Amino acid sequence: GAPLSPGANAVVRQEAARPTDDGTHVDLFVSVEPGHDLRRAGEEVMPGTSLFAAGQRVDATVLGVLASLGEATALVAPAPRVAVVATGDELRPPGQPAEAHQVFESNRILVAALAREAGADVTHLGRSRDDEAELRARLETLAPQVDVLITTGGASVGDKDCVKRVLARMGARFLVDGVALKPGKPVAVARLGSTAVVVLPGNPGAATVAFDQLARPLLFKHQGVLEQRRVTRARLSEARHKQAGLTYLVTVAALEARGDGAEPWARLRPQGAGQILQNVAARGWAVLPAGRADFAEGEAVDVQLFEQPDFHPVEAP
Repeated sequence: GAPLSPGANAVVRQEAARPTDDGTHVDLFVSVEPGHDLRRAGEEVMPGTSLFAAGQRVDATVLGVLASLGEATALVAPAPRVAVVATGDELRPPGQPAEAHQVFESNRILVAALAREAGADVTHLGRSRDDEAELRARLETLAPQVDVLITTGGASVGDKDCVKRVLARMGARFLVDGVALKPGKPVAVARLGSTAVVVLPGNPGAATVAFDQLARPLLFKHQGVLEQRRVTRARLSEARHKQAGLTYLVTVAALEARGDGAEPWARLRPQGAGQILQNVAARGWAVLPAGRADFAEGEAVDVQLFEQPDFHPVEAP
């Protein structure tokens, strides 16, 4: 990286050279052409060139480029502030004993990590019993402090599923209340004052899908970008039956070539609303669209791939 000496037009590596005994000359053991092993000014980026378009996520390589150019600051969209509240009388924190009728609470950890992966700053983690007064007090405290409030549990129609009811009594305006999607059907999105609220189901598998399809895009929009996943066609590794009126998102463990040169095969994993193990190291979702109940083994469907999505700036209205 040193400046080239005046009059020089090439560089010989030290391994191919040796100084003479008196130190006045250097013996070279190779011949090189002009320009050999030079780093030219502007070879990576010329002055005045736009480096990054709006919507570029700032990762390690972007930070490295900025630092290499002497830039100490960059103008970025602020990370959305997020609070996650888990609800349920049956929940027990990991590390504490649980009775037979209780379950270890995973959703706060799961959803908070998913939010951070989407660029959010998770500032608060809360818990509430299935008690309307307690839940309302918790939501009233947290909502003014964050941009997005995410709840898990209490989203369905049982007697103790009170989250939507409490939000409605607080004056929340529901934009989405249930979707034709499985898992994740009870998910809701509301506006409570200036705070966006996402109501996720309590089953962790359903919460994962609902977060992915509704909360994740919302968090990216707060950062000024839209995520566009790559979609490929793949054949189902096994037949699947589903409710005809719903779209199913099924976990794809791997995409496998089988030698016929056509679409790859999507190896599916067993899936349930209460299960999350199947999502570890998953490649994406196989999309089984609404309108049909049965999909045959070998049938080609769309697969939403998790890796290497594109990001585009949100267009101004």
